[in-house]
Amino acid sequence: MDEEFHLPQPSPGIKLAEQVPDAFEPEGALAGYPRTLERYREILSRTSSTTKIRQLRNLAWVLLIQASARSQDYRVSTVGNRTAACGGPTAQTIRNANGSDYRALIELFEGEVEKPKALPVPVDKDDALLAAINDTSARNQVRLLLHDCASLRNQVNLLKNQIAREAPPIPTVLSTSAQGLPATAAGMTKMSRSRRDAIEHFVSEANMTTKKWRTNEHGALVDAFDIEIARPGFVEALRQVLSHTS
Repeated sequence: MDEEFHLPQPSPGIKLAEQVPDAFEPEGALAGYPRTLERYREILSRTSSTTKIRQLRNLAWVLLIQASARSQDYRVSTVGNRTAACGGPTAQTIRNANGSDYRALIELFEGEVEKPKALPVPVDKDDALLAAINDTSARNQVRLLLHDCASLRNQVNLLKNQIAREAPPIPTVLSTSAQGLPATAAGMTKMSRSRRDAIEHFVSEANMTTKKWRTNEHGALVDAFDIEIARPGFVEALRQVLSHTS
């Protein structure tokens, strides 16, 4: 029993041998490419020229070598140069009017070669939600709401950054003198008027009502949609800062 023939694994730029191995059997090697194999057999069935039969065999060899090298280049010029090097049809022969059978095999084979899988395109959650809404009016309303939510998130982030820059550290049990802070009274720390006004405004009931903020049962600052703006204890900590400064 003959040993099974295996194609070599060359790189895309490897130079092909001048002779196709005697053990190479196109019909067996093309089994994984059914449409190409079907056309190959159909061409053989009406071909009596031994030269063309040999060239078809060598063309099949070159195509399989290209596939094993994971090449995506099946242009007539590329395939023709390689087939010519091993006794197959030249690029000009493939292009000629009588080269339609060769061109058909190349095109069919290229269509059956496994293409590299494209990377998945990230899907935006908001876009996916909008795409799932069939009613145009409802979709537009949801789009406006999503835009408003994004705008509010940006404002909250900006406010957090501003508070983080301007709010002084919360006094510890150490005396103000030990911390090197200016003291106006026992346990009191001096703060600039603008900083104190900013914090007072932030935690004021008027500001909370205007922005529809509140502290929930866990002490977290949330908006009208119960989206957390600041972690539990944040507002209380700011009020403690005010009580320890002047």
